[in-house]
Amino acid sequence: MSLIAPTPPAILAPPYRPLSVRFNGVNASMSRDGDLTGNQDGTDGTISLWVDFKGKDGSRLGLWWTTGDRFALSRRETDNRLRLYIFNGSTFDMELLTTPGYTSSSGWLHILASWTANNAWLYVNDVAPALSVNFRDADPADYTRTQHYFGRTSLGGSFLDAEVADFWLSTTQYWDLSVEANRRLFISEAGKPVDLGANGSNPGVTPIAFHGGPDATVEDWHLNRGTGAGQTLQGELTEGASSPSD
Repeated sequence: MSLIAPTPPAILAPPYRPLSVRFNGVNASMSRDGDLTGNQDGTDGTISLWVDFKGKDGSRLGLWWTTGDRFALSRRETDNRLRLYIFNGSTFDMELLTTPGYTSSSGWLHILASWTANNAWLYVNDVAPALSVNFRDADPADYTRTQHYFGRTSLGGSFLDAEVADFWLSTTQYWDLSVEANRRLFISEAGKPVDLGANGSNPGVTPIAFHGGPDATVEDWHLNRGTGAGQTLQGELTEGASSPSD
């Protein structure tokens, strides 16, 4: 009589848990001295990141910023509202400004925004908050700049006091974020991070800037895994106390 070996139980992969890094609010930031490789002006863009503010409530905090204030994502001073805006030269193109503010008591936030000429979306933790949307010009945005910063403004202040995970930026891709499947490229139905891939290409587009991913370490988190080449670290990053997957 022959015996049939039992089928071994399936081994489930552990859930994705991105590394978070702490920007200390004092001197830790990243900068690109020169334009991002392959960067070009255009009307489309998408940005995704996880952030847990740790302090400096009521103060402006720089997330992404370029020279001349042409393209920036920040938390606004006084009211702690999230603000994303772009310019073409001195002409204002677009501004997204959340009605609610977000502080050090908000916990982990997933910020996901996508825009094109005369249309834009912004979601926080997979929910579209009340939002002020202003369009004044549909000309291509001034993405091409001489410097790009993360964790501060172009003026050298407003240092970010927060833990951050999986920062992703494309200056060519637009998604209609009202379509749930498009949001699922960046955040799971359970509201947790999804693995964007070693170079951030899992959403189907290789970003120009990507910091994080499944193999990131504290020592190399500042290195750009996207197509736009590296960033220089100022100050020191430390490992965050938690992950948005926790």
